[in-house]
Amino acid sequence: MALSDNTSSVVIVDRDDLDAVTGIAAEHGVLVQPVDTRDLEPVLTVTLVLLGSALAVGTVTHLVDRVKGGQVVDLRPGAPRPLYRSKDVVYGLIVIHTVDGKVSVEVKEPRGLFGQAIDAVVQVLTGMPEAGAAEVAGVVESAVGEIGSVAVERASGGGPV
Repeated sequence: MALSDNTSSVVIVDRDDLDAVTGIAAEHGVLVQPVDTRDLEPVLTVTLVLLGSALAVGTVTHLVDRVKGGQVVDLRPGAPRPLYRSKDVVYGLIVIHTVDGKVSVEVKEPRGLFGQAIDAVVQVLTGMPEAGAAEVAGVVESAVGEIGSVAVERASGGGPV
């Protein structure tokens, strides 16, 4: 492989996932180089540069994204972390906690569209900090369109609305 065939990608991973990520990269022939970001990122994360063929780097980047799990958006008042990835949520799923329930977005083709769906959801939810589940579901459904399906659950556990 000629040097010009190489590409790179920057990923940020939890320190706890560093061994798994370097193992995934090694399986695909991708070189991993840590970036010194002292004082620029939380102590719990590591910035890595992935270097290899475009196909291999793309595959590893996708697999690293899967390791991070799904996306959580917490719109409830006083939420300590309003936006984060969680391994407790399956990759390809966006869970939005509202004051009166929960809205879930299942991205139909997460490999190519999960990041796009997250961006669309976050963008439309900006400025809606205490909206209810029904209102959030309507706005989110318009934002994600055909790339995801939206479901709503009542806070009382009464099931889908």
